[in-house]
Amino acid sequence: MKGLNLYTTKKHGVGVIRTSVSLFVFLCLLGEGVYAMSPTSNQIEQFKKLSPTQQIRLAKEFGVEVPLDNVEIDSVVEVDNPELVLPRRIENVGNKDQKEHAENRIIYKIETPVERFSEVTNKQEAALKPYGYELFAGSPSTFAPVTDVPVPPSYVIGPGDVVVVQLYGKENVTRKIVVTREGVLQFPGIGPLSVVGLSYQELKQYLNNIIEKKMIGVSASITMGSLRSIRIFVLGEAHRPGSYTVSSLSTIINALFFSGGVTDLGSLRHIQLKRKGELVGELDLYDLLLKGDTSGDQRLLPGDVIFIPTSGKMVGVGGEVKRPAIYEIKEELNAGEILALAGGLLPTAYPKYSRIERINTQGERTLVDVDLTSNSGLTTTMMDSDILRVHSILDGLERVVELKGHVKREGGFALRENMRVSDVVDTYQDLLPSADLNYSVIIREGVPIREISLHSFNLNSVIESPGTDNDPLLQNRDQIIVFDGVEGDRQFILKPYLEKLSLQTRPDKPAKIVSISGNVRFPGSYPLTKEMSVAQLILASGGYQESAYKLRAEITRSKVVDGKYQEYERVEIDLSKSKMIRLQSKDQLYIKKIPNWADKTTVSIEGEVRFPGTYPIFKGDTISDLLDRAGGFTPYANPNAAIFLRESLKKREAEQLDRYKARLERDLADMKLEKTNSSKNVDDEAAVAESLLSQLVETEAIGRLVIDLLRIVNGTDKDNIELKDKDVLVIPPHSLEVSVLGEIQFPVSHLHRENKDVYDYIRNSGGYTSKSDVKRIFIVKPNGSVKSVKKFFFIKTNSQVEPGDTVVVPYDTDSVSPMVHWSNISTILFQLASVAASLKTLGAL
Repeated sequence: MKGLNLYTTKKHGVGVIRTSVSLFVFLCLLGEGVYAMSPTSNQIEQFKKLSPTQQIRLAKEFGVEVPLDNVEIDSVVEVDNPELVLPRRIENVGNKDQKEHAENRIIYKIETPVERFSEVTNKQEAALKPYGYELFAGSPSTFAPVTDVPVPPSYVIGPGDVVVVQLYGKENVTRKIVVTREGVLQFPGIGPLSVVGLSYQELKQYLNNIIEKKMIGVSASITMGSLRSIRIFVLGEAHRPGSYTVSSLSTIINALFFSGGVTDLGSLRHIQLKRKGELVGELDLYDLLLKGDTSGDQRLLPGDVIFIPTSGKMVGVGGEVKRPAIYEIKEELNAGEILALAGGLLPTAYPKYSRIERINTQGERTLVDVDLTSNSGLTTTMMDSDILRVHSILDGLERVVELKGHVKREGGFALRENMRVSDVVDTYQDLLPSADLNYSVIIREGVPIREISLHSFNLNSVIESPGTDNDPLLQNRDQIIVFDGVEGDRQFILKPYLEKLSLQTRPDKPAKIVSISGNVRFPGSYPLTKEMSVAQLILASGGYQESAYKLRAEITRSKVVDGKYQEYERVEIDLSKSKMIRLQSKDQLYIKKIPNWADKTTVSIEGEVRFPGTYPIFKGDTISDLLDRAGGFTPYANPNAAIFLRESLKKREAEQLDRYKARLERDLADMKLEKTNSSKNVDDEAAVAESLLSQLVETEAIGRLVIDLLRIVNGTDKDNIELKDKDVLVIPPHSLEVSVLGEIQFPVSHLHRENKDVYDYIRNSGGYTSKSDVKRIFIVKPNGSVKSVKKFFFIKTNSQVEPGDTVVVPYDTDSVSPMVHWSNISTILFQLASVAASLKTLGAL
């Protein structure tokens, strides 16, 4: 029994009864009956589930007296206050449009002409939301019932309240006494006491006086126990209007939360409290929201009605204010008072340029300009549905210059009188490594329309000679750009400025842009600065490349003749005079390459040579030259099996494989379509095509060029190929094997025998399969050449096999499909497979 809870609580019943009393009653009941034994745990649990009233009634039926002074009876139904205020649920919504409207209630959109006007004229600005309604329809927040708060001294005692009287001194006992319907306390030992209408403070004084007079030697501590519940009404524009049973400590705001808050059409500033048909108070929720003032939140009495009327006049405040929203106005009549509702202006506001969007008496949309820095502007009268827009200051900075690019500290600098570039960049330590010291630019905005112009300068001269003519003076909003002299994309940096220069072009003012190409570090377009020379354009492009021809260059120049046609001319220039040659708009400068200049090129030779490796080559070097430099063949070399690979052929081969792959994919798609649209069986053809396609996907291009290395070594100039960059020559060792591949029973390699031909090797490999194409047998020779084998009765052509040969029996594609390219694909795949196998054996692939 010691493990039982101290109290057994029954919600929605009639109160709380002590476990000791429950056990007393229960044991007495058992003692009166035939079951004079200890109660089981299940019997105790069933008895505890009864309400206190049912427990007492059951005890009286069995003649058991229950000490009422130890029982706390709450005759009031427990208030069903929600523990959480959840987002509003959408209920009883009809069609789809109504549901969408209901789901968007939290966003709240006033369907007034001024709201629609604001949507039309301010599409880029977020729609204004009415202020304050999210208090009731926001995210979940804890809202505990008001039964656990201290009882204020002004609380009025009424029927159903429980008064807790703790007596101490001569007598020590705690009594919990319920105020009856008649407003009487049945105080044991004293008698009935009328307490209805007394405040909590008056009740304590009254009971203390009574106890002091009638109970000598006893003092009392008086508190409130469970409080009565009251029924009130929330009507009007409540989210869930109706009758509510709430705690007697509840206020208007508590009741608003119980009812789900105010609807979109309801007023937040004129919430009425009516008692017995008379208006006894009005709550302005803006006092709570804006000031935290709850003085207007009155305590409710039984039968009170909270009425929420429709909203009054509404005005909107948007733009650069602290709380842009739509506000319900009460006593606020002018623009200054409306700004106060919105929390005032932001630091970025430009109040001198503000406007009111209004619908005039003729039903027309109009604008009223107001200067909120003046008293006349602040006292401008606001009308219903007006929207006050406060614009922001301009985004651009004034009286500043900006440093960008390859520097350690980018950013703005305050413009001073006679400020120069050296005031922004005064040492080399301000630059990142490899900064271009020969070419930097200043982007400048002209007045009054702010067309841009670009001016170049030498950063090295600025740092070395500050304050001189080489150190440009700066103006308001100048942008200084420093470039990286080694890498980086100058064209990307200059692109937006060059585009602006192009847009500024007029018939009498051609675009100030020139370009340079050829052997310079950063070819591209550049701004044409004042008196720009060829030498300055070369510096702008990062200077010459190593391969540049620095003696002469070419300028392509265009001009419009009499406004009728454009004419071009090419001018050869002497680069030794580049500083004196001035450029014109749209000039194109081309820097040539030194004759016979060649970038570093290399080739590789692997396999059976004395000195294999990678060798640099010059233009005109041949295969025989490479063999000589590699020391010639080793005794194990097989020149007839030499493999020569070239990058350009590899790319071409890869393109051919891609074309075959695309054709096979089309063939497969056609077969599937044909199978769907007809009864023809194409499963065998599709299987072959899928097999070839999977092999194609797995096959890599090699780029082999068939050469006769012995003829080259023996001095035949016709076959002595000139080498190109990344060529590879592989010299395999002698091989005594003959490989047999394709549609045979057992693809395998055999030792070469002088007296055996192709057909002997095929028989030794198990013979043909049912899918062999015996008419298209071919031999892949060690040097990569291919020979077709023919047989007419007893006459055989090219049937002799040499060491290192590969015999291929292809798939009989004619038996499945008449498409010639299928057979070609099969042949190519076998050729590539044989070469790849040789290269893998030598470790060259």
